[in-house]
Amino acid sequence: MADDTMTLRSRTLRYAPSQVVTIRWSLDGWSADRGGYYIDDAWVFTEIPVQAFEFKFRLNSTVWQKDNNLVINDPAPGRMFDYDEGAVVFEPGRLEQQLPPAENGTVARSFFWPDLDEGKEYDVIVIGSGIGGGVVADAAADANLHTLLLEAGSYLYPTHIANLPRKHRTGFFAKHVWSLWGQGETRKTPYNAIDVHGDGNVYKGGLGYNLGGRSIFWGGFIPRMREYEFDGWPGAVKAEFLQNGLYDRAEELMKKGDRSSEYQERTKAWLSELLGDEFIVVDAAMAVDRLADPALRTISSGMFSTADLLMESRATEGQVGNEDLVINLNHSVRRIETDGGRTATRVVAWDRIAQRERAYRGKNVVLAAGTLESAKIAKKSGLADESGTLAKGLTDHQVFFTHFGLSPDSELYTTEASAKVVLQHRDASASAHSYNCIIELGADFNQGRYVDPDILKAHQDERERLQEKLCEIVFLTDSPLVGENWLEPDEGTEDGRPMKVRMERSTRADGALFDEMDALKDKILGALGAKALQDDQETQGLALQPTDIGAVAHEVGSLRMAGSPDAGVVDGDLKFWGYDNIYACDLSVFPSSPAANPTLTLGGLALRLGDHLRDAK
Repeated sequence: MADDTMTLRSRTLRYAPSQVVTIRWSLDGWSADRGGYYIDDAWVFTEIPVQAFEFKFRLNSTVWQKDNNLVINDPAPGRMFDYDEGAVVFEPGRLEQQLPPAENGTVARSFFWPDLDEGKEYDVIVIGSGIGGGVVADAAADANLHTLLLEAGSYLYPTHIANLPRKHRTGFFAKHVWSLWGQGETRKTPYNAIDVHGDGNVYKGGLGYNLGGRSIFWGGFIPRMREYEFDGWPGAVKAEFLQNGLYDRAEELMKKGDRSSEYQERTKAWLSELLGDEFIVVDAAMAVDRLADPALRTISSGMFSTADLLMESRATEGQVGNEDLVINLNHSVRRIETDGGRTATRVVAWDRIAQRERAYRGKNVVLAAGTLESAKIAKKSGLADESGTLAKGLTDHQVFFTHFGLSPDSELYTTEASAKVVLQHRDASASAHSYNCIIELGADFNQGRYVDPDILKAHQDERERLQEKLCEIVFLTDSPLVGENWLEPDEGTEDGRPMKVRMERSTRADGALFDEMDALKDKILGALGAKALQDDQETQGLALQPTDIGAVAHEVGSLRMAGSPDAGVVDGDLKFWGYDNIYACDLSVFPSSPAANPTLTLGGLALRLGDHLRDAK
């Protein structure tokens, strides 16, 4: 510490790196962040002028310290001003409205070194690395299109969390495949970036600001949409899926795995006998490579995510690897710039590591940041929309579930096997029986991953002691878009955070359809001899209950696809009607919310867009 300056020190463990604490002060009109360094459990700011002034600490260059300005009114050369943990508190609620801290660790620097040359022109710029963005970026690069992918978040996990160690709740019902989504700060701080408001608003979603987006946080269920679920979709898109093999390609990409077992087949046969010809009973299709290739003897890749896909490509030399694929993490896109006409020219992003704005040039731009973020970026870019539907109509289908237990006197009781099946009404249409029913028997096993055999045995022993097999039944319904729902970016911040979201539930399943599903649930659970689980934290009794809207990231429709520019934002090729080179590729383009989990269909749309960009080169 120089004798002719002063030092400020903020002692903190909560806001240690990789978070960054800076200061702003009155000496320069509060115009710029001043950095320090972290040592001995404190942020230290040196070479402070010996003057009286006011200042505040800031977190990650976005969140101001709470309450009044701090004041230095007794300056003296060589003096140290100390502030303890309790004295520096950042605005409550604001942390959840920001991106997670920007991280740039060893793995990210090794595999995802950014290309910051703003003079280059890319064939394709993709915004977002989830299912839509990750798949289309990989496909475009494989097709010899020089591709830049911009991801707002950092490298968090290299794979789906189902493929990682997780916290077990020994003896209890737990959706293991989701367990890391709620651990630490991954749910609270990085992803709840939504400012919900308005009467009737029930939106409870969370966004995935990280490599792979929400593809590293999803359940892996990949059913195909049935014909009635394509009502209102462009005919060419429907034909690609149902007649021309697009679903086959998407299933191959996502490693649809074989689920056959003696218990699985016995469960399907039991349900078929109970329900008769009225229902189709099939295996629940999962994006899980359980057996890999028995001839090649490859190692299983586990549950699919675009974090795996992109990291493998970046690590691999050559045309199908990293030759044409650039990934810039920690780049929060602010806007797309155009020539004033029908052509996008640049994508402007905030580099969260360098703390500066950068602009990248591209011949084509693909918005794939998710239903909320893509619409927000489109709004902040001032993109034209003849239909008036941009950022309107976002919808999540209604989902109902309950947990239940099977005791040893049930025909399908066992603690040594699990099954997961789907029931679909044979005569389902948009106006009748428009739902999928998923039944999991032994959900703790088919969603589980046990490395330590002692943990698995302890869990099985507890289930045997309680004489309960852990099970779940889920109903997912088809729904048209809810036109009253909308989102708006917050104009008070450069990145539009927090967003204002108005979202009411779909009512498609209310009344007769719910009664039908409830009766089916009662029939199945009654025949199984099901009982309410002991100490279940999510359900009460055996009654069906709704999931939170947005809870599993199925919300759709904010940039809806349509056959004409007066009916939607993008066409059947996912191109904005008002532009020649701007596309969208995430759930925002869905013109309805299908009963099927939408992930497989989005993967197919991304492959199809990759083909389109390749052929248009």
